Amino acid sequence: MSANEQKVYIDGNKYVITGAVSNEYLQKIASYIDDKINEFNSQKSFTKMDKDMRSVMVYINIADDYFKTKKKYNDSESAKKKLQDDFFDLKKKNAANEEELDKVNKELISLKAKSSAEIEVLKSNSKKEFENFKVEQDTKIKEVEIKKNAEINVLKEKYTSEINTLKASKEAELKLVQAENLKNIKALEDKNVKDLKTLGDKKNLEIEEVKKAQKVEIEKVKAEFNAKLEKYKATGNQQIAGIRADKDKAVKAAEENVKKEVEDIKKELDKTHTAEIQSLKEKYEKEMSNLKKDKDDKIFNLKKNKDDELNKLKKEKDKAISDSKALYAREMENLRKEKDEEIAALKKQVESLSSGKVVSIRNKSDRGKK
Repeated sequence: MSANEQKVYIDGNKYVITGAVSNEYLQKIASYIDDKINEFNSQKSFTKMDKDMRSVMVYINIADDYFKTKKKYNDSESAKKKLQDDFFDLKKKNAANEEELDKVNKELISLKAKSSAEIEVLKSNSKKEFENFKVEQDTKIKEVEIKKNAEINVLKEKYTSEINTLKASKEAELKLVQAENLKNIKALEDKNVKDLKTLGDKKNLEIEEVKKAQKVEIEKVKAEFNAKLEKYKATGNQQIAGIRADKDKAVKAAEENVKKEVEDIKKELDKTHTAEIQSLKEKYEKEMSNLKKDKDDKIFNLKKNKDDELNKLKKEKDKAISDSKALYAREMENLRKEKDEEIAALKKQVESLSSGKVVSIRNKSDRGKK
């Protein structure tokens, strides 16, 4: 940038200032010096000083403003750096907490997966136990049914054998009766024929009558024989029917008993089966409840720990920010107090100068340079 010239007024005098800065900046500098001089001119003690002393007082105040501003700037930079350091520390802690949170989330996901796997294994085991129990109970029922069917078949064979034996016995008795009756009839016929031959022709009429009588008697005997035969048949059929009825009754009773026993066994098995299923169900529900409770407790604890850590970090962050603000406020207050004290000290110096006391001025060489 080329050098600029700017006409300015300082303490009522006109000056031309040249510098490699903007005209506005040159005017701002001049206005600052003019304001300082005007500030001192408003004080009676200052106007009583000679010109050199007044210039020195202005230089001192300008230098004081410069060093105060510089100290304020340096303090601000230090506070800013401290705040930045605190911010970076909090950022690192936050990153570490995020990593820890990510780790906890991964552990939580792993825990959920593990819990789901354990639940699936428990379901599979319970299902297998139930299937094995069902197969075992079905096998027991089939064994009982086979055993009872075998007993029924034995009873059927027993009663069938008895019926066949009784039937054969009755048929043999009938044959004997028939043979005996035929034998008696033949003997009676032979006797009648013999008697008829003995009487001869003389008693043909008697013979005819006897024949008629014998014929009637034979018919009577035949009728009696047939009646006896029918009676034997009826008796045999009644006995056979009775045996059959007894057999059917016994078989039916046996079947009823077997059916009842099978039903009782089925009921007992169903009862046992229901009890065991209920027991397995309660066991499964209890284990599921325990797993769910453990999982919920772990999740709750993890969440609580994480919330506590986050709240702790938030409190630390808020405390750090609050401490930084309080420190900044204290530093500003201290700067204000120091400035007020320095102004008061300068006022005392001015008063002492006005009363004729000697005031030491530093950096004369710098003043000469200016």
